[in-house]
Amino acid sequence: MIVKLKELLNKVTYKSDFLLIIFAFFLPILPQVSQVVIALYLIFWTVNKQFHYLYKVKGNWFAIGSMAYFTIFALSGLYSTNLPLWSSDLEAKLPLLLIPFLLISREKYDNDILKAIFWAFVGGCLVITGFLYYEYYLGNGNVFRNTVSSSTYLNPIYFAMFLSGILLTGLYFLFDKEKIKINQQVIFQGLGLLFIHYLVFALASRMAILATIAIELGVVFLWQIIFKKQFIKGVSWLVIVIVINLLSLNFIKQASKRMSNTSSGEVRMSIWKASVIQISKSPILGYGSGDSRSAMAEGYKTVNYDYGLKHNQNCHNQYFETAISTGLIGLLIFLGWFLLAFKMGWQTQNYLLCVFLAIIALNILTESMLERQQGTYFLAFFGSLLTWKSWKK
Repeated sequence: MIVKLKELLNKVTYKSDFLLIIFAFFLPILPQVSQVVIALYLIFWTVNKQFHYLYKVKGNWFAIGSMAYFTIFALSGLYSTNLPLWSSDLEAKLPLLLIPFLLISREKYDNDILKAIFWAFVGGCLVITGFLYYEYYLGNGNVFRNTVSSSTYLNPIYFAMFLSGILLTGLYFLFDKEKIKINQQVIFQGLGLLFIHYLVFALASRMAILATIAIELGVVFLWQIIFKKQFIKGVSWLVIVIVINLLSLNFIKQASKRMSNTSSGEVRMSIWKASVIQISKSPILGYGSGDSRSAMAEGYKTVNYDYGLKHNQNCHNQYFETAISTGLIGLLIFLGWFLLAFKMGWQTQNYLLCVFLAIIALNILTESMLERQQGTYFLAFFGSLLTWKSWKK
């Protein structure tokens, strides 16, 4: 991997692209560094007059949708009474406004840089993984998920989504060939992906596991059966994917316990019930992002969910979170953003962008992942980078 990264770094044409590589490496390790790096990138972007290429944002549905989503939350401040909470929410969503501008307004797009950034992000995630295993040396099989929160800034659910993205991107790079030749490099890549697959299950994030399995099966079905018309080979791959995931659940006890545990599902049902009740009371504009938490508190009182009231929990679903903050108008903008960006990727055969959007769309079903910069940086940064393939022309 180190040799491959060196080869990719030698192809860097813009010095400022080294900042993107540093950004990706530190995003899972220390996001404060990534924040400083993106500020430096903004300076380079201005000095090098990259703003001359802002016209490229026009027609890029990922960038347009990202900025529109930020804008609707900004406008919700007009009817929010809790302006400090509103400003804090805007700070968390600022990457959705800034990063698409910076990354899409370029003179040219280089896939080699994209690969170097991807490998840097993989390296950052492996550093976190190595630190956890070094500190706790595997333990009893239950410590991995718990120590992500206790030993690092990362929430295990976000980390599971990061790893799921790496896994599915790696599978795409591995199988995006006419014919796979078994050699030392392919074997090494396969073993690496199996390790990442293990880590996703070890983190025991239920939605990340389900999303990974669903996308794996969906991609194999489309790739082999629909596109290539190879029914027998496609079914064989589907069976392999199912067996690997069943063995993973059986081998990793923490994952199997989480998947069979119904208590967290019951908790979320209470949260979502309260969300639906409150959304129905102000369906068009919502309550404003500054007052969404107070609106949820009223909902928790209605459904007698004391834990959520005591801990001021959010909706644990980004779709509900959007609706309660900005109403159905904001929700339609959110859905339109993802659907149009997915359509753009599909029409330009940028299937990696489609896979990435599917990862996000599924993971945010059970978590409000765009309420923290862990989620908004990940979505805005890699979503913008992956649109390069669609806009190389």
